[in-house]
Amino acid sequence: MDQHQNDDSTGSTPAPTIRQRIQRLARRAFAGAQTGAGALRSGAQQRLHGRPLPVKLALIALWSMAAGLMAILVWLLILIPLTPGIDDLEQASQSRPTVILDAGGKSLGTFEQGLQERVKLSQISPHVVKALISTEDHRFYDHHGIDFRRVGGALWSSIKGNPQGGSTITQQLARNMFPQEIGRARSINRKMKELITAIKIENTYSKTQILEAYLNTVPFLYNAYGIEMASRTYFNKPALKLDVLESATLVGMLKGTHYYNPVANPVRSLARRNVVLGQMRKHGAFDDRRYAALLKRPLRLHFARLPDRSGKDNHFSAYVRKWLLDWADENDVNLQLDGLVVRTTLDAGLQADAERAVKRQADMLQAIADVEWANPNVPRSTSGGMYTSMRRN
Repeated sequence: MDQHQNDDSTGSTPAPTIRQRIQRLARRAFAGAQTGAGALRSGAQQRLHGRPLPVKLALIALWSMAAGLMAILVWLLILIPLTPGIDDLEQASQSRPTVILDAGGKSLGTFEQGLQERVKLSQISPHVVKALISTEDHRFYDHHGIDFRRVGGALWSSIKGNPQGGSTITQQLARNMFPQEIGRARSINRKMKELITAIKIENTYSKTQILEAYLNTVPFLYNAYGIEMASRTYFNKPALKLDVLESATLVGMLKGTHYYNPVANPVRSLARRNVVLGQMRKHGAFDDRRYAALLKRPLRLHFARLPDRSGKDNHFSAYVRKWLLDWADENDVNLQLDGLVVRTTLDAGLQADAERAVKRQADMLQAIADVEWANPNVPRSTSGGMYTSMRRN
């Protein structure tokens, strides 16, 4: 009996691999789909049999639309797990750059992505908010992430040969928060991911939080990110102090920061600013009389590129930065977003004393070399001060 069992087990076929199982499932699914399609086709033919031609065409059109909508629904269900989740939204909204500190808590450097300072919506001029909503998404408070009327209008304009954007502020925020996950390619797949993420954002945050996140993350050239740094860069004032013309200028840049750069392209920027003012008038920000007066005002900037705040690396902080980059790659950490605080053992005071001592000794050795190479017959001395004075003379 045992021998018979051994012979059976020896002669049995090996278990199928995972690839073979997937292939079998795919063949079964395909066969099932063919059977189902055949049944549907047979049922459709029976329903269409004997009906007038207009009725047949109407039924075929309705069935085609239903099939298309079903395909889109299935596509969306497939994409949902591939888009950022609630945890990703929370992490992105609370993102802060990693900071390197010395032993006393003084900053040695950061992993900041450009110049950025997050501010509350109450710290931003109301003119900025009005200009943004009037220009980019005037039904912002009425939709839940997707403005279907605007999407339909954008599609119709594209059909007529005048392509327009149909993205809401929430959709633009989704792109800014997750550029890698969503992408920026002009494709239907990217648009679908953007729509799904926008709905998730709307279901997670209030309208005020969405506006704050958007205005704090948009880029404005010259290494400035967010409305606060843009205001300081172009107008040398905080975002709360921006007037209506300055607000319209910055919001106008959002359509194309390089193309409507007020520093490099003032004529284009002025024209775009006036378009934003027109949208503000259209949506009730001010009347025709004030609008006409504002159009006559010139483009006035107080531009000054802000210095980088990431800190200049010395040998110690450069080594720490290199180590952190390698560590972050191995541990899937984003040093620009995860807000780590890295405390080192460096004593800034002792480090400064050591650097001064090294510089003093190096200067003395350089003086000795300069004097003795220039004057080979000069009497030798153990006084560094003598060589220093001789070099000056």
